[in-house]
Amino acid sequence: MGEFRPCLRAIYPINVQIPQKCGNLGQMSDSAPDPARHEEFMRLFLDNEHEVLRYVLALVPNLADARDIIQETAVSLWKRFDAYDPDMPFAPWACRFALNKVRHHWRREKRKQKLFDEETMEFLAARRAEMGEVMDYRREHLQEC
Repeated sequence: MGEFRPCLRAIYPINVQIPQKCGNLGQMSDSAPDPARHEEFMRLFLDNEHEVLRYVLALVPNLADARDIIQETAVSLWKRFDAYDPDMPFAPWACRFALNKVRHHWRREKRKQKLFDEETMEFLAARRAEMGEVMDYRREHLQEC
């Protein structure tokens, strides 16, 4: 698992460790992936990437965040590609993975936004209102420096 695999780095050139999987789901292997299977995954992913990105952008309007989610989704899809049924459309399968990544993103963002409780935020807003004239005076003089 420690080495970098070239399959997704061609699309997303950041250092993401991509474990290889063979045989049973969850069984990790250091052996090289089947080239035909890898090619099939890349073809399906690239053919459907824009549709999955549009889906993610409808849920996460920030393009940078959406691209990160697509990258995480691609890694998850590759890890679970053995579970993909080729008789079914790829995009809906990929969008289910993307939805899970979006939900994870929302949970992460929600935790980030909880810096202060409501009482602290009210106190800071009231204090800023009290200090308004002083702060404006200071800002005005700092601009002259």
